[in-house]
Amino acid sequence: MGRIGTWLLVVGVAGLGVAATVDAVRGGPDAPESEPPATTETDPAEDEEPAPERWSRRAVAELEAGGARGALLVANADCEVTELELPSLVASRQGRPACGFTISPGGWIGAEPRVLAPGAEVIARPREEFVELFGDGSRLLARVTGTGPAWTPDGRLTVLRDGGLVAVSPCDEEWSCEEEILSRGELARLFGRNPWSFRAPVLVEAAWLSRGTYAALVRDVELGQSAIAVLRGADLVGGPPFVYDELEALRASPRGGFAAARVGERGLVVVDGRGSFVGTTFRAASAIAWSPDELWTAFATGEGVYLVRTGRGNRPLLLPYDGVDVAWR
Repeated sequence: MGRIGTWLLVVGVAGLGVAATVDAVRGGPDAPESEPPATTETDPAEDEEPAPERWSRRAVAELEAGGARGALLVANADCEVTELELPSLVASRQGRPACGFTISPGGWIGAEPRVLAPGAEVIARPREEFVELFGDGSRLLARVTGTGPAWTPDGRLTVLRDGGLVAVSPCDEEWSCEEEILSRGELARLFGRNPWSFRAPVLVEAAWLSRGTYAALVRDVELGQSAIAVLRGADLVGGPPFVYDELEALRASPRGGFAAARVGERGLVVVDGRGSFVGTTFRAASAIAWSPDELWTAFATGEGVYLVRTGRGNRPLLLPYDGVDVAWR
C-alpha cells in the first residue's frame, strides 16, 4: 500500500461521533467539551490540489511538526496487520497475522496472546491454569502456575494466583523463585471499603508502570462489578471512585504515565500513573496505544484510527483503517 490518500481526514473534535460517553458506570464523569476547530485561510494554489492529497500533505506536516516517530501497527477484525510509518504515513501490509497485541515495559510488542519479556529473550503464553515460558523461539523453559502473565520492567514474570499477584524469576536455572506481591486478603482490605465496597474482590489483570508500580483490574465476583486502580506492592496509590460492569484488556503506556482498559466491547477508561481518571473524547474506542515518548496517543475506533497529541485539545487525525487493536513502536 502507498501513502495514505483518499480517506485521510483531519477532523475537529467537536464533530466526532465517537465522543459518546460509555463510562457505563456509577457516577462516571462527562468528557470535557471541546471548542470547535479554528478556521484557517487557505492558499489559492491549494484549492487546485485534489482534496485527498491536500489532507495527506497536511497530516504528514502536522505529524512531522509534532515529533511523531516510529511505526503504528493496526490489526483489523480479519487479523490483518497494517504498518504505518510515521510521520510519512507510508503503509505496508505485514505478512504475520495478529488479532491483537500485547505490550510489555520498554515497548516490546507481541502478537496476542504471547507476551514478550523486555528484551524479547523469553516469551510467556497463557494456558488455562498455567503459563508456559519459551526461549530461543520455541524451547520450553518452564511452566508456571497462574494466569494473566505480565512482565515487570526488570524482567520478572508476574502471574495471577488465588486472586492475588505473584512474581516469578529464574534461580538455579529454573523459574522457581517466587515472591507474593499482593494477596487476596490484602486486596479485600483495599477494595472492601469506600468508594468500592467490594465483597469478594479478586485481581483479574495487571500491567506494570514502573519497577514497583502497576495498574490493576479488580473484579467483585459476587457483585459483578469491576474497578481500575494503581498499586505499589500491596499499597493503593489511587483509582477512580466508580465501578464498571466489565473491564478488560488492561494496557500501560511505555513510560508508565498512563494505563487504560476496555469497557465492554467498545469503550475506554484511562487513568494516569497516580490512578486519577483521565478524560478523553475517544472513550468509544476498542483499543489505545501511546507513542514511545507518550506525546501522541492512538485510538482504534469503528470509524478508523485517530491520532492526537496526548493531553491536548488540538484536532485529531483520522486514518482510514478499521482497527480492533493498535500498537506503537
